[in-house]
Amino acid sequence: MSIVTYNPRLEPYKTAANYALGVNPVSYDLSGNISGGAMFQGGLLLVGQGYKGLSWVYKNKGNYSNAWQTYLNTRNINIAEDKALKGKNLFETTKNRLGNYTLKSLESKLAEVKPMNYSDFSKLNAIEQHKYNNKILKSSYYKEVRKLIAKAKGTKGAELKSYLRQIEEAMAKAELNIHKAKVSGIITPATKSGKIWAGVKKYTGYNKVAGKIAEKSVTSKAVRTIAKGAKGNAAAAIIATAIEVPELVSTFKECGTKKGMKQLGKTAVVVGAEVGGYAAGASAGAAIGASIGTAACPVVGTAIGAICGIAVSCVSGWLARKAVGKSELQKQKESQALAIAHKAPKDQEIRKELLTTCAKKAQESGETPDEEVLKSYEKILAEAEQVEIQNQTEKQQDTELLNLLEDIKNGKIYG
Repeated sequence: MSIVTYNPRLEPYKTAANYALGVNPVSYDLSGNISGGAMFQGGLLLVGQGYKGLSWVYKNKGNYSNAWQTYLNTRNINIAEDKALKGKNLFETTKNRLGNYTLKSLESKLAEVKPMNYSDFSKLNAIEQHKYNNKILKSSYYKEVRKLIAKAKGTKGAELKSYLRQIEEAMAKAELNIHKAKVSGIITPATKSGKIWAGVKKYTGYNKVAGKIAEKSVTSKAVRTIAKGAKGNAAAAIIATAIEVPELVSTFKECGTKKGMKQLGKTAVVVGAEVGGYAAGASAGAAIGASIGTAACPVVGTAIGAICGIAVSCVSGWLARKAVGKSELQKQKESQALAIAHKAPKDQEIRKELLTTCAKKAQESGETPDEEVLKSYEKILAEAEQVEIQNQTEKQQDTELLNLLEDIKNGKIYG
């Protein structure tokens, strides 16, 4: 039965018990809720830009003059393209630029993979040949998407919006066909780990669920958006979840399966909010970059996207943690600490154990507890010593009385 009454005399015991069990005050400090997954993904974006820079230096070693001129020419072309994409107002300009940047990104990502000449292909080992053939097969399914991208480049306003919608639908169809090709065995894994993972997908029902989502994505914009967000932010979700794993393990061990599953649900809500927040923030950052025109220095646009992504992820995670409330492990420890606080004043053994645990924890941590804990410890120790003195006095009085009765019994004392 939970204890609902409050007794001020128990406060020192509560403080000491909280310290002994490691019950920390719940803080919803905004700066303390920065998503690990968001930091990872933001860092990945910026590291990627750094890697591109180093690759450029290495690739053009000894030919920097010509390479720099090529870069300037490309930069001037990008600036000219940005100018050509200006709309009636800032909002329209942003949408035009952002849409065309999306097209460029897709064009690079979905570039056609053509068969190698026989001489180069024969130099690859069996696994590499298998992987390359898979790339050619996957690339072939995006043929219609590439056609639409070529037509859409440089368009603006309603025409651009229409092309982007068509490209989204064509992408969904391509991904559905690739999924079917994998399930039917047209596209097969090249490595042992790939074959094992394919088996897991087949026998756990993953393929069936993924197939239904892929089918719905062809006709539903909402499903496409959710699927794209989940796929595009999988790495961030994995990192963010990994950070929460130690607490999840402790919750299952200390609180049982029921509360462990409940905490798993809370963790999923928080991770989902953080990862989704990063995606939304990065998208907003890209829009800001597009509005100010970052063609002259693409790194600026990337940095804006990363910073906005981390900021929105931080806020989203903070709100989610406030919404789900205390962790199940925290609530369990608070309940245990409160029970100890109620029992310790009446039970000298529990009181001694509480004092011993606090002293041992302070010694092992090597850190001095805060002033409130020290005062509580001293007060409980003084009460324990007082009880001990009283017990010793009563014991001595009892001994003296027993000795007196024994003397009377043996006739040593006469009236």
